Amino acid sequence: MKETAGMKDFFSVNSFERKICEKCGSSYWTRDPERRTCGDPPCDPYSFIGSSDLKRKTVDEMRESFIDYFRGSHGFVNAYPVVPRWREDVLLVNASIYDFQPHVTGGYAEPPQNPLVMSQPCIRMLDVDLVGMTGRHLTSFEMMCHDAFNKPGHYVYWKDETLSYCYSFLTESLGVNGDIITFKEKPWSGGGNGGNAVEVLVRGLEVATLVFMDMKEDPEGEFEIDGLRYSRMDRTIIDTGYGLERLAWLTTGTPTIYDTVFERPINFIYTRLGLKEPSDRIRSLNSIISSEHQDYGQSALNSAVVSLSTDGESDQSEIWKSLETYRNISIVVDHVKTVLLLLNEKVLPSNVKVGYVLRFLIRRIIKSLKALNGEHIIFDILDMEAKEFSSILPNTDREFINRIIGDELKKYQEINERGRRIIGRLIERKGKLNQKDLLMLYDSNGIDPDTAARINEDLTGIRIDVAEDFRSRISAMHSTTIKRSSRENIPEIHTRPLYYDDTKIRDFTGIVMYSRDGKVVLNQTAFYPEGGGQPCDLGTLQRGGMIFPVTYVEKIRDTIVHHVDGRLEEKWRVQGHIDYARRWQLMIHHSATHLILAVLREVLGDHVWQIGVQKGIDSSRIDISHFGRLDYNEIRKVEERCLEIIQENRRITARFMEWNHALDKFGFRLFQGGVPVNGRLRVVEIDGIDAEGCGGTHLSSTGPIGMIKILSCDTIQENVQRITFVAGPALLRYVSGMQAAMDKLTRITRADAISVPEKVEAMQKELLETRKKVEDVRKQRIRQIMSASRRIKGKNGDALMVDFQGDDDDLKLLIGSLASTGTLFSVILNEKAGLMYVVSKGSPRSDDILKSLLNNNVPHDARLGERFSSSRFSGILDESLIRKYLL
Repeated sequence: MKETAGMKDFFSVNSFERKICEKCGSSYWTRDPERRTCGDPPCDPYSFIGSSDLKRKTVDEMRESFIDYFRGSHGFVNAYPVVPRWREDVLLVNASIYDFQPHVTGGYAEPPQNPLVMSQPCIRMLDVDLVGMTGRHLTSFEMMCHDAFNKPGHYVYWKDETLSYCYSFLTESLGVNGDIITFKEKPWSGGGNGGNAVEVLVRGLEVATLVFMDMKEDPEGEFEIDGLRYSRMDRTIIDTGYGLERLAWLTTGTPTIYDTVFERPINFIYTRLGLKEPSDRIRSLNSIISSEHQDYGQSALNSAVVSLSTDGESDQSEIWKSLETYRNISIVVDHVKTVLLLLNEKVLPSNVKVGYVLRFLIRRIIKSLKALNGEHIIFDILDMEAKEFSSILPNTDREFINRIIGDELKKYQEINERGRRIIGRLIERKGKLNQKDLLMLYDSNGIDPDTAARINEDLTGIRIDVAEDFRSRISAMHSTTIKRSSRENIPEIHTRPLYYDDTKIRDFTGIVMYSRDGKVVLNQTAFYPEGGGQPCDLGTLQRGGMIFPVTYVEKIRDTIVHHVDGRLEEKWRVQGHIDYARRWQLMIHHSATHLILAVLREVLGDHVWQIGVQKGIDSSRIDISHFGRLDYNEIRKVEERCLEIIQENRRITARFMEWNHALDKFGFRLFQGGVPVNGRLRVVEIDGIDAEGCGGTHLSSTGPIGMIKILSCDTIQENVQRITFVAGPALLRYVSGMQAAMDKLTRITRADAISVPEKVEAMQKELLETRKKVEDVRKQRIRQIMSASRRIKGKNGDALMVDFQGDDDDLKLLIGSLASTGTLFSVILNEKAGLMYVVSKGSPRSDDILKSLLNNNVPHDARLGERFSSSRFSGILDESLIRKYLL
């Protein structure tokens, strides 16, 4: 890699020299003339553990120090949620820059402050298997940053200033000796952007990364990073990331990062469970070994354990037991914090997307506590960490948390109980399990891989080792959403959307800018394209006496494409006519969707988020996050509250707002549906009730909705409910249809409308009684058939010869009667002769009879049951063949 340009001034002024690491070959900068390595493990292992010479700072104190240091020159920005609902390409915030991609980095919107300082909680799952193993890996952490966004005509600061800020913070605020700081050069990419970067290292610990972002992903770009092509942007962005927990660890020098971040919870677990705490030497083994070996160094850890036992620290088995106990405790305290971050944003456990991550972590907590015999203290740990991290967990809802964790404890127990049955059936089919099976069993059935491996060994005697990166691979399966498929290559033509100027517009004039293969682009249109769960408008385009039906409308970036029947010529001036009755109903249902979502949240709780939506003409539906189906009282409350707001005729306004202003005013609840990639958000607000980012067409007030009726509530997947409802003219059609059906029922039942349910119930009861009588008659007939049967006895077994000329129901009843005796048998039916032979399964030759008949190609339909096997023959079966095998 070439020397990072634009940094020489800082390095020369501060007497840094650029060198090449003797071990890894990387370029780095140092003030130490004797240094020969870059400072990054394993080239330089940790040297601060047990010997930190800095003033000790807790995590909260370190965060305060960082923000205070930059607050005078940078605008402070509050942390964003860890679930990035303003993005559609990722499930979790992995870094502070995620808050500003792609709307700010792409130049669509201004940053909330420029320059800015913040501390952003993040969740990363790719290293989940290393938690407790290396002494430094966390699933959740805070990334502190001071960022600057330069664009043409507006310069904030670039590389030299960034390095200076970082250096001065470390040396002046924290007291780090400048001679032990190294800056290691490296390329960086992420979230569609790229650039050069430097890792900042102190005594073997990476404490920050400074990214000089000046590139964007471009298939035709001249630069390549990690296999992707990039080209230069017209703006340059400083993206810094300081590890809050690592910097605190640097000042404490504790054996692991967990002892710094989770000191109280760790001590609580040891004390409460009566566990023996390991010495600092044992505690620090994982941290030191992992810093000396890039692949974690299991063999080195083995040697260290032997060495410790030789020194009299403890015997080897006790050391390994201590390490395993400490690892489980580390998993618990780390994962609990991450779970609380997710629950604080009202995420519900599920088997998809971010809900899957939550469930995955909860089950790892349960498993580790089970290994410690500490399942009973899970709620105590949750309460303790909620208080411990209250600075990033505001307004913790204990009742909500306890409900979720309690439900997951029950489900975990149920899954383990049925795991043996599921795995047993899988082994019967496959013989043994492999790594792929372990992934499938966990992903589809929630069966822990270690449990699955143990059951496999019990049943087959074959040991299967769980892959070291098992949980990382599971997490990766659920880490991103599916990318959008590419659309047909239609030229980018900005179409003015007239439906935003006036949702009541019915007719308009436009010029054909593009026309090919039935796809037409106009310079302006009143046709709403499909999007946000709202179907497109339909209608016609007209030129003179020629009428062209519009069958579908879609939006590709800023281009609105009309699919039409017929051929239009470019440059034609055409008149457009909207099917306004359709538009009006869709406007009602779309406005009703916003209203019902707000009321559902009001009635059910803040955990309600829109998961999916589809507006329609006859009805609409909305999928929400919620524990279970709504009961009658909840539905009634929702409908009554909606009616109250409708009757108040609340104003509905739709306006474009600057991104940051909209977030400041309404918060991240704006992002219930799709996320527009532009500098302004179109906010639809029901006065005093709800505000959402939305590009659809709406009413100007709630009054025209008329009334909302919920037709059904169904669970479509765990913790996701689908609510189907109807409003406006569609509701009148629905009620009219129901009335017609009721009128028909009253005529059939000869009862008034109120009495119809009781009358239908009585008729159903009478029908069931009649069916029972018919069944009794059939059973009596079967008994008569059986009493008239003839028994054939022989040395190889017995058989019954039954005169049988009934239908399938009679056959099922007859076989069921035989099965109820507990006797295993084979049934051979000769339909043409009207005979059935029942051969006892206890007879040595009964199976041979069937096999022989099959081998002789006697026409048949084979049917198998749990207690018997039967073959139905359409050919003539001679009784002598049966006797041949029995006598």
